[in-house]
Amino acid sequence: MWAMSDVDPLVAFVLARIGEDEEMARAAQHDDAVVPGSWTPESYGVEDGRPCYHVAEDRQGHYWTVGVLYEPIAEHVARQSPRATLARCAALRALVAPHVPVPLVTSSRWVECARCIDVREEREDWPCDVVRGVAAIWSWHPEYQAGWAVDA
Repeated sequence: MWAMSDVDPLVAFVLARIGEDEEMARAAQHDDAVVPGSWTPESYGVEDGRPCYHVAEDRQGHYWTVGVLYEPIAEHVARQSPRATLARCAALRALVAPHVPVPLVTSSRWVECARCIDVREEREDWPCDVVRGVAAIWSWHPEYQAGWAVDA
């Protein structure tokens, strides 16, 4: 029988991945930075005839170099900074939070999404497309189940 303490496997998967991303981002921050976790790509020279960049974090007047990269890669890495990752995780938690499975009184299975039924005033089977869509961010993860795909 379904109990309020039960956690849906898809919700558990999403919350675990958000938690992992938050943990990794916090570990990559430096508390002595001017703006902790904020990275910028900066040109430092030429290698093999191509301009090279490093991703840097301003640490009280000096820079900590993340790595030697070509410009598009440096731009991408900088956009995935710890600060950006933590903001994205907070937004994903807020997005997913109201989307919870609601059981039928006479059933042991979850049948609809509490948020989606409220908003649209029609039934949407669980899992809803919002939670499926967020889970798709980690579709490469070994614990991701193909049945969670938005088009499944």
